Order: sequence, then C-alpha cells, then structure tokens
Amino acid sequence: SKSSILYLICFANNHIFGWFRFRIVGGHKFLMSTMNENANIQWKDNSLIEKEASASVHMQLSELKDFEKTEVKDNSNLTISSFYCTSTKSTLVATVCLSNTTKEKLEYFGLHLRNTNLSMQSDKVYLETTIDPTDSEEYQKYLNLWKQGLFLLQSRSLAEEFSTVARGIKQKPRFDSVLRSNYFRMKNMSLDNNVEAITQYLQNQSIEGQSFASLFTYNESLSKPETLTSLKFLSTWFRNRFPYFYDQCSCCSNKHDNLFLGYVYPNQSEAEYLARGTELYVCGACRHVSRFPRFNNVAKVLETRKGRCGEYSVLMMLFLNALKYETRWVVDRDDHVSQL
Repeated sequence: SKSSILYLICFANNHIFGWFRFRIVGGHKFLMSTMNENANIQWKDNSLIEKEASASVHMQLSELKDFEKTEVKDNSNLTISSFYCTSTKSTLVATVCLSNTTKEKLEYFGLHLRNTNLSMQSDKVYLETTIDPTDSEEYQKYLNLWKQGLFLLQSRSLAEEFSTVARGIKQKPRFDSVLRSNYFRMKNMSLDNNVEAITQYLQNQSIEGQSFASLFTYNESLSKPETLTSLKFLSTWFRNRFPYFYDQCSCCSNKHDNLFLGYVYPNQSEAEYLARGTELYVCGACRHVSRFPRFNNVAKVLETRKGRCGEYSVLMMLFLNALKYETRWVVDRDDHVSQL
C-alpha cells in the first residue's frame, strides 16, 4: 500500500521543543520519533533512541528509502572541464563535463567572474581532464575550487555531484543528518533577531489604515469560517508581496528563455546572510548572469523578497507565529517542498 512521510517541527512560546516524524502506511500504522536538543540521542541498530527524556520513543529506520539508484555506469571516472591559465599555472573555472554545452556554460561562468571571454584570451586554455572521484587528493583539489567560488555544480554539493555523475547512483542523505540539518536550520531561523525582524515588519504593514495586528491576529472568539477567511486574505497578501522566484534577470527583468548555469559557493556578502548556496542564470535577452543566493536570514529575505518554498514556508510560519497562530513546519523527504 502507499505510504507517506511527514516531519513536524513544533513550537512552544516560539521555541522549538521537538521534532515529530510520522510514517503513515496504508492509513493504519504509524511510527513516531522525537528529538530534543537537551535529550541524550543515540542511534543503535538503525533505531533512534531518546534517553533521559519524558518519554522513550524508538524510530525504526529499516524501511527508509535512503538510496535512489539510476543506471550504474561501467566505470567510475568522470571528466572535469576547466579553463586553465598558462601564465599563472592556475585553474580559473571548472565544472563536471555533462554535455556538449559544458564549454558554453563555463564561458558564461568565466564572463560572470572575470568580465572577459576566457576563450578569447591567448593564455587561457580549455581542458577536459579525466579523474577518479574516489581519489582523496583529487576530491580535495576540486573541493578547494568549489569553496573559492570557482567550481560550477549542477547539484548542491560536490560530493553529490561526484557520486551521481561518476557512479550513476543518487544517494539521499541519512535520515538522522536530514533531521538534524532541518532542526538546526529552523532553530537558526527562529532566533530572537529573526523574530524581531518579523515583528517589526508586521508593525509597518497596514491595509486601508488598519494595522496587520488588528486585522490578522488570532482571535478565538471568531468562528472557524471567519478565521479561514482572514487567513486566506493574509495568504493572498503574502503571495503578492513575496512572489515566487524562478529565473528573472536582475539586469533587464526578462523572464523568458533564461538558462540555468548551476550552483556556486556563496560569496562573502552572501555567506554573511547564511546563504546555503547560490544559483546562476544567464538571461535569454541581455546575456547577463544573475545570482540567486538561498538565504537563511529572515531580514535578508524580507529585504530582497526573493525566495521559493524553503524561504517562504519559514517566513510565513514566522508571520503566523507573530500573529499568535500555532503553526508547524512540515518537510516531506520524498520531495523538496516545505509546507505549513
């Protein structure tokens, strides 16, 4: 029978007190695990064991779909494409070679970083090098390039890119690492300075002279239909105020025929606002390369008003918390979507 997985982050007085994970199988059976940062957590025989807490809950992980396997290739080598400077003996930009458009993407990437077409420079050479991705020295070399912002990826991490392309296997992160990663992400987004930013933002919003607090703060005296009407109005305002970002050019605002280049490591100014990574897009009209940092800082998302499911689900949840609603942040591991 079909199964579904839900992850819930729960709040009490604006503080995280635990995680809950449900696996609903055929609408009948479910398993649950909790995580509290003050509890003693350990893993044993694929089970999550929480000790010294108010309750002991075991979460069996044997049924998790931890690996997505695609066609396995005959050899594990992969090809790295790069522009190499013969005068400085250094790699300027690099990426994993995936198609016949790889060189074109690297040219755009180089143009974005250096304001020049590397193919037109006499001391710049385009190279394709076959490497063994399991070689630790090779991996470290390209990991250093990635952290310098010089390696263009089609995946969100170098390890994922290497394993997917070379071995034909897409490996999902372990459940415990996903759990902890999302837990601490939510904890960071709920810090006092982020909550203050949300509160201040709402104080400055009004509709026809009425403050958001007076219009949308939870009121237990309202009927359920009245509450839902208020929430629908708030959701419409949010959707219009914070449009979903696709690939709009930051130079000419063009939205058509833009090319996704890949992911790069966030630069210093982006990392300051806790960007998880940065997406690059080439404009189909003016050929400008736009950056889309995936910020984990509430104030920055409020300022830029650029985001997708990850940024906006957290933002909306914090809005609702500030308006006295009880909310939960739900992450579905079988998809990328975060929901309320």
